[in-house]
Amino acid sequence: MKYSEFPYKRTNMDDLSSQVNGITERFNAAGSGTEQLELIAEVNTLFAEVDSYYSIAHLNFSRDTRDKDAIAEMEYYENLEPAYKEISVNWARTVLSSKFIDELKMEFGDHFFNLKELELKTFDPAIKDFLLEELNLKNKYTKLMSGAQIEFKGSTYNLTGLGPFFTDDDRK
Repeated sequence: MKYSEFPYKRTNMDDLSSQVNGITERFNAAGSGTEQLELIAEVNTLFAEVDSYYSIAHLNFSRDTRDKDAIAEMEYYENLEPAYKEISVNWARTVLSSKFIDELKMEFGDHFFNLKELELKTFDPAIKDFLLEELNLKNKYTKLMSGAQIEFKGSTYNLTGLGPFFTDDDRK
């Protein structure tokens, strides 16, 4: 599959929040660890989809920081990031409070739960504005790095390493 064939869409954070809230209610009402495992898988699928779309937006932006569409998509996802982290932290809190925690630990192991605990410790809604500022600074850095044009063996590269090995078809 060519890069240009990967599916991409904007994530609607209100829809994601609503879906995760619904799954959270079902998780808390679940009658078994097996049922909760299935719900964890549902949320993991939702989060993986968001992460994939964000990665595509970031890669498109990194490949051409002058592309207005790529800039718009990157800014869109940057603005979602703090809300997304909050949804993820709330989900982590839900999983950690499971009444079937021992059964879940048998399936996922301690490391999974250590990561969830760490997630709770590294986010507070009070830092949302700082997260946005951090993302904006990262993008400024990416623009600087990819904006540098370096001639090498008859081809032009930028400092992110992208060069002639991407064809015009792949860039679409």
